[in-house]
Amino acid sequence: MDSILTIALSYLLLYKYLAFFVLIFLGAFILPLPDNLILLATGAFASQGYFSLTAVFILALVTTMTSDILGYFLTRRFEMSVLKFLRIPERHIKTAHHYVEDYTGMTIFITRLAGPFGPAVNFISGLIGVQWHTFVLYDFLGNFVDVVVFLVAGYLLGNYWLVYSDQISIIVASIGTIVLLVFVVVRLWKKKDIA
Repeated sequence: MDSILTIALSYLLLYKYLAFFVLIFLGAFILPLPDNLILLATGAFASQGYFSLTAVFILALVTTMTSDILGYFLTRRFEMSVLKFLRIPERHIKTAHHYVEDYTGMTIFITRLAGPFGPAVNFISGLIGVQWHTFVLYDFLGNFVDVVVFLVAGYLLGNYWLVYSDQISIIVASIGTIVLLVFVVVRLWKKKDIA
């Protein structure tokens, strides 16, 4: 098991909801924490009675959306100085900028499910001026699906959550990638028909 995940799970069991909030917030905001594995583990812990599944669902959804919206507003207000301060790699910024600009809703939605680009997409969305309501809608939908999938999977798997964690992450990332590819192909096909 990854050492970061081991430490995160230790804090999760010791400090419960407070640790859950801090870990999910920091992971969704900028730190490379394994958010989806933390959700999966928390779902498993909820099946054993350590957490309330309803409470962690609500807390996870509110926390991820709060951190995403904070990233959006920071760059909306302070622009590039935020990205320089956070030291987001230039390649992440360029990749995210391209996809956010061309495929706003789908990019925001997909990066909630899987991938290291979630925080970068939040900052880029604010930087390029994605409409507030568009950002919040797709952010909510993506976070809702992500939280439900990983918490419920952890809850249903119980003690076996770690055995299947890699497979679940691969499945979610694959589904997200397929949806994004279908969306891109459809958009390109429509542009071709218009031209």
